[in-house]
Amino acid sequence: MAFCKCNLGFTGIDCSIPLNLCNASFCLNGGKCLFDYLNGSKCLCLDGFNGTRCEINQKQEEDNNVENNLNNDEEINRNNCQLNKCLNGGICSINNNENILSTKCLCPPNFEGNNCQIKKETKIEKCKKENWCGNNGYCKIFKEAEKNIFEEEIIFCECNE
Repeated sequence: MAFCKCNLGFTGIDCSIPLNLCNASFCLNGGKCLFDYLNGSKCLCLDGFNGTRCEINQKQEEDNNVENNLNNDEEINRNNCQLNKCLNGGICSINNNENILSTKCLCPPNFEGNNCQIKKETKIEKCKKENWCGNNGYCKIFKEAEKNIFEEEIIFCECNE
C-alpha cells in the first residue's frame, strides 16, 4: 500500500482531506485563521507580516536585506581595495554615500589618477618642459618662505648673460 506525503493542512491516502488547523494556533504573529473544506486552513496576516502562517516579519526582512547588502558591499569593496591596489603610496578608502559603497585611492600630493599611477608634474618641471623662460633663460624656485604668502612653489626665470 502506497502513502502520499501531504502538503501542510491536508491528509488522507490521496491528500484530499483538508485538516482544520485553526484550533492548533496555526497562524502566527496575530494572524487570523480561516478554514474551508475546499482550500483547508489559510491565514489572514496582519500588516507587516506574510507567509503561509504569517511567520515572516517584512520589516525585519527588509532590515536584514539592507544590512546584508551593506555587509556584502563592504566585503566587495575590501576585495576591490586588494585587487585595485593604490600605487605610489596611495591609500585605499571605502566611501559610504547614501548606502552606496565605493572605493577610492587617496593619493600623496605628487601623484594622481584612479590608482595614483600618474606622477603630477611639478611647477619647475612644467616650466622647463614648456620653456616658460625662453631666450636661454632657466626656471628657478623662489625659496624665501616668508615672502611666499600662498605657501606654494613660486617659479621665476633667471636669464643667462
